Amino acid sequence: MQFLQNTTDSLMDSVPVPPAARTAWEAYVGVVGDIARAAYIIQFTDLIGAARVCAWYRVNVRRPVSWHQSLIVVLIVHFGGTTLTGLLTGKSPSWVSAHEPVFAVLLAW
Repeated sequence: MQFLQNTTDSLMDSVPVPPAARTAWEAYVGVVGDIARAAYIIQFTDLIGAARVCAWYRVNVRRPVSWHQSLIVVLIVHFGGTTLTGLLTGKSPSWVSAHEPVFAVLLAW
């Protein structure tokens, strides 16, 4: 991100640019940085959600189960709602297009 900022600063200094364009570009760079930070936060919240589901299952399981059965239950509980919503609305589930939620569940499991 710092490289992008340094490159744009040197570009803006080498070419005469109206002040309005400079302000618009700085606003754009700020928004791009905010989106990058939001993407990191969303990945972190995926991990927290997956950890909550796994902890809930481990606390509420009544009898010993095999590792593959516990993994399947956690996957169904974690992704069941988005899958059902996607099927009912005719869209693909959100976890299909992004790899972060699946990795978060596997890491939390």
